[in-house]
Amino acid sequence: MNWKKKTLLTIVIVILFVAGIAKIISILSAPYKESVAVSPLKQIMQIKVRSGWSLSRIAEGLGTNLKDLVELNKIKHPDLIYAGQILKVDPYNRINEVKVSWYGSMFHGKKMSNGKPFNMYDPMTAAHKLLPLNTKVKLTRVDNQKSIIITIRDRGPYIKGRHFDISYAAAKKLDVVNIGLAKCKVEVLD
Repeated sequence: MNWKKKTLLTIVIVILFVAGIAKIISILSAPYKESVAVSPLKQIMQIKVRSGWSLSRIAEGLGTNLKDLVELNKIKHPDLIYAGQILKVDPYNRINEVKVSWYGSMFHGKKMSNGKPFNMYDPMTAAHKLLPLNTKVKLTRVDNQKSIIITIRDRGPYIKGRHFDISYAAAKKLDVVNIGLAKCKVEVLD
């Protein structure tokens, strides 16, 4: 093989090698896309683990189960999660009927978890312990079919068995003010 053929062959190999590396880099630097096969109705989202959280607490707080969390995140041992870890979750895939309460004048004007003052007259404001802030959720009361769309802007409720605290205005729309607590279907929108 003469030197021209060797040089040409070397150039072709280098070009193929560089093109392969460029392709790998473009794949690695592309925005994250969910690789889990999901039905169009299934809402996979990410949450950041906070200090003191356990997988069972996350599962309970998001209406899913431990097995689903472990499988979705390919976790080898359920006790090996840490603060700051990003987990994929499918909220309310197992339990989609939860207790919803409301909060009002006692908290009106106080700072919420998003840093803004709580406005009890804003029908979009709600609190949830685990869903990411700014998540939109549709709540439909089971017994009267009234529904609202809320945005998670605060943390809570801190009473066991309750999943959402909604503003006074949202509670009025759901007709929950007088009874204080209602069972609602949950649909996470984004």
